Order: sequence, then structure tokens, then C-alpha cells
Amino acid sequence: MDFYAPIIQCLDANASATELIDTFRKQDMAKGDGVVVETDSVYYAFVPSYNETGDLYPVSAPRLQTPSNATNELWMTFLRPVIKSGTRVTERRFQVCTLHNATYNLRIERDRGLQNISKSYTVNEQVHYPRDNSTSVSNMAQHAYTAVMWALCDQLIGKFSWYNNTAWDRNTSLSTPSGAAQFGVLQSPIQRTSLLGSLDLDAFFDLDEANKLYKQPEGDGTLSPQRLMDKAMAKNRTLDVLIEELSFNMSVGLMWDPLLTHSKVVPVNITTSVNRYAYKPDGLFVPYVLANVFSLVIVIIGLWSYLRDGPMPDKKFQDLVSAAEDSSIVHVIRNRKRSVTATFRNEKLVLQAGNSLDSNDKAGLPTILKKVWKGGRGKVSCTD
Repeated sequence: MDFYAPIIQCLDANASATELIDTFRKQDMAKGDGVVVETDSVYYAFVPSYNETGDLYPVSAPRLQTPSNATNELWMTFLRPVIKSGTRVTERRFQVCTLHNATYNLRIERDRGLQNISKSYTVNEQVHYPRDNSTSVSNMAQHAYTAVMWALCDQLIGKFSWYNNTAWDRNTSLSTPSGAAQFGVLQSPIQRTSLLGSLDLDAFFDLDEANKLYKQPEGDGTLSPQRLMDKAMAKNRTLDVLIEELSFNMSVGLMWDPLLTHSKVVPVNITTSVNRYAYKPDGLFVPYVLANVFSLVIVIIGLWSYLRDGPMPDKKFQDLVSAAEDSSIVHVIRNRKRSVTATFRNEKLVLQAGNSLDSNDKAGLPTILKKVWKGGRGKVSCTD
């Protein structure tokens, strides 16, 4: 399916934006009572907004749903770990995230309860913050896009900072205002998202070891199980990639909203799984019933034969077969020029060419075979 929806892209900030971001970061670090001092700002993000006089100021805390003169942008700075000359160091990066309109192309597949989405999208024009007045008609699509940007930015603004407590006393466990000489603080809702495992936030979690807060002088150099889970979810990717992916997921989750999508009829392919071994009355019941009835008939015939003739342990069907396969009998039958007469004498089956036997001994072959079957085991012989 194809539709229009918002997407957020993050790129490196230009020189003027970099200067402003760094200025706001330093101003924020300077805030405080002078006792607890912010020494490191690993991550700092805010939404640039305008006050009543038109001056730019940072909004670094989640905003209430009140009128504001903001922008559809997110400015942020962070420390990204890099390898230089074989040594792992950090570089400060500055980025600006902006809201865009995008053309989405989705293919949604569901297989055995699992949903898979194949995606592609094309980034279009930038969407600016709406500047409505009392005489203009609001662009509802622009407001809807801005609402998505607002909701996403409220999950990312804030800071990860490291503080030193100048009032800490080694000899007192209840030093004012904190019982720790130095500590880190996560002051951003980003800690509740999958972006927490980003590579660009590793520097904050390395400060414990960098400031030698372990029992061993250099730390143990390993990550905690929780940090490993966070990095596995984020796949160790950078913030610009993760923010764009998060905006894509939010847009897809809001596909039902008519302000964000253009509804149209599209073909849907439905595949129904079939179990070849499932019970089907038409395919299984009737054949099995016929097989059972046939087996029952065979058993009844066998029971009737047993009651009528007895067990007859010394009479087998193989006896007749062996007699019929005797070479002398086969030779007489196949090469006879006269008729063959069968008679039963002294428990022997005699086949004789011609009709010279006595009338009392003449009998048809079926009758003789019946006598052989009912009598004792005999011997078959041939005369010419």
C-alpha cells in the first residue's frame, strides 16, 4: 500500500546551529547552586522555540498541550565513541532533526500469527511548524504532522549529565546535598525507549570506569547485563538512524488516522494454512467405514467357516497349490489329446487320460478337490 506520512531525519548541524547548540549546552551546565557542579554533558537535546520577543530558547523538558511558538526541529549534541590511533576516544557531535513528508510503500504479511512489514519510503518536502492566525484556515494535515513530531521529541529531549558534589566529606556518610562524591543523572525520557542502547550514549555509561568508581583501579571493563540488553535492542546503531526508525514506526502505527493517510481500495492476498493431516469427514470417515465393514465381513466368513468345518489343522491351502503345481500334472493337462478324468482312490487323487474309469469312480475335478480338502492329506498322481 502507498500513502503519505511523516518521517524525521537527522543530519549534522551547520556552523550556526552548532554554535547555538553548544551555547545553550554551556548555559544549561552553568545552572545550579554551586555545590553540585555539572562536569560532563554527554547528551543534550532540546526543541528550539521562540519567546514573545522572537528570541530563540531551548525547551529541554516535555511540553504541556498549550499554545507555543516552537519549531518542528530537534537539536542535540552528544559524545560519540571513535577509534583513533588504536585508542577509543569520544568526539562531540551536533545534529539537527527535521520533520518531512514522505511517500510510504508498505507490504504487510502475516504468517502463522507473525507480522512482517517490508518497507520503503521517499523523503519529500520539509514540514514546518504551523503559524496560524485568527483569520486563516488551519492546515489540519500540517497540524497532524506536527503532533507526531511533538510526541516524538518529548521522548528525546533532556540530558545525560555527570555531577561532582563539592560538599562531600569522606568522613561523613550523610554529606549535603548527596551522599556520593560524584554521580550520573539521566534526565531524559529517552531512557524509556529502545534508543537507550545507542552507540552515541555509550560515553555516559563509561563514566563510571573513566572516573575510577570501581574497586579495581581501571574497572573490570565489562558491561552490565542490563546494558547488554539495551545495546542488543538498539543493535549498537547511532541516534540519527534510530530516530528515523522510531518516526517510521510511529507513522505506521497511526496509519488508521485519516489525517495522516489517504484511504483507497487495494488488493489483498490472503493465504490460508492447510493441515494435510487434519480430520475431514468426507475424506476419512467414508473410506474408513468401508474398510471396517469389509474387515468385519471377512471376520464373519472366517468365523462361519470355523464353526462349519472346524479348525482342520492338517489342511492348508498350500496343499492344493502344491498339487496343482506338480510338473507331471501340468504336463498331462497341457499336452493331453484326450480328456482327463479325475478319481479319488485310496486317499489318492488320480488323473487319467480318457474316460475308461468306472462310473463309480468318475467325478469332476471340483468334486475331487473338495474330497482332498475334506479328507486326509493325500497324494496326487497321474496316469496316461
